[in-house]
Amino acid sequence: MSFLSADALIVSNMNRTINQRPDSGKSLSRADKIAGAHSNSGEITARARTESERQGIRKSMHNVQNSISYLQAQQGSMETIAKILSRAGELKVSYLSPTASNSDKLNLDKEFAEIQNQLKAIQEQKFNGVSLFALPPTQVIIGSSGNELSSKIDDGTVEIKRTGIFNNLTGVATLPAESFDIDASGSNEAYVESISLKGPSGTLSWWQWPIGVPDLFTAYHGSTKIHEKAWGSPGRAGVGRLTMSDGAVHDVVANTNGGSLGKSTPNATSHNVDQIEFGKGADAGNLSLGMRLIVNEGDAQSGTQWNMKYAIEYDPIPISLVSESEIYSLDNFTLSEFEGFVNVVTNAMAENGSSYNSLKTMHERLEASYAELEKHEASLNEPDIAKTSTDMKKSDLLLNLNVNFIKRAMEIENVLPEDFLQIDSSL
Repeated sequence: MSFLSADALIVSNMNRTINQRPDSGKSLSRADKIAGAHSNSGEITARARTESERQGIRKSMHNVQNSISYLQAQQGSMETIAKILSRAGELKVSYLSPTASNSDKLNLDKEFAEIQNQLKAIQEQKFNGVSLFALPPTQVIIGSSGNELSSKIDDGTVEIKRTGIFNNLTGVATLPAESFDIDASGSNEAYVESISLKGPSGTLSWWQWPIGVPDLFTAYHGSTKIHEKAWGSPGRAGVGRLTMSDGAVHDVVANTNGGSLGKSTPNATSHNVDQIEFGKGADAGNLSLGMRLIVNEGDAQSGTQWNMKYAIEYDPIPISLVSESEIYSLDNFTLSEFEGFVNVVTNAMAENGSSYNSLKTMHERLEASYAELEKHEASLNEPDIAKTSTDMKKSDLLLNLNVNFIKRAMEIENVLPEDFLQIDSSL
């Protein structure tokens, strides 16, 4: 190898060493552990992963905070509901007072009507589009999409139940029974008794007394036929058959007293009575509030006489303080029911408090995790001073060696030609 080639190699090494020194200098001056993307790809991946985890926790913290705010809004509304229901109980006590006049009760009912409207307004309240009091109660997982609140940490999930307390603000109303006597004579045309029902279900007791020839008795609940029977003495209508003007033929059931029967017959109410259910049993689901009792539907072939009596006993019906269509009187609720309503809200508030505490604990854990990730990310950005200093010392050493090599090479270049000339002159 020529001396010129050696010089070139040494100079190349020096240039490369000098070019490496700025990276080390930048590490110290910028406090950046990774001077270039080529220096440590593993640390770049770690930094990206840490930032991704931070973003995930930041999002969870936001969701949990929203859930906490939701519970706080719900708690405030429930405190208002508890006060309203306590006032309703006070009104009921006044309503039951023996000194309360009809005018007093009317004024108490007016305030009670305002209370029902206030409760309906609270029932419709929402938080960020989510119902505070869904009907029926709906379980909500913190953090999912849509209109639900949500978040998950570790292997546990906190659940919020929309406290559907309003579907428990119900009582039971007992409707008064009603009864009527009806007489008819001389006509062959069908008779129709239309009844406006007070409730959709109950039991119809129907006494059907054909005084002379058999008569056909039919009952409809709404448009549904719930009863049809021809009563009478079979011998009076030809072999126990009753033929109507419209051609319909019915079997005749013998009067239970064995003979002619009318309301004036002794113990008449013990005979020819049918108990007919409506709005339940075979008629379940029929919510009609209309009933028709028809005698001789299709018209009798000749004039007839009959008596009938009916009584209706209604099933108790559920009533609600937040009914969409009704405003009730204090008379429709008992004092014990108002006390039960307050208990419903108290229990809901306790459940709310438990969920709130769980969320607060979750938020604290998320904050702690977030702080740890920030510390970890900061450590990734600290300069590796010891390694950088070592690299610079190594670079300084290489530079010194290269300088010495060049100096020595120059000395060799000066000596060898002189030695060669001295030898040549001696020849």
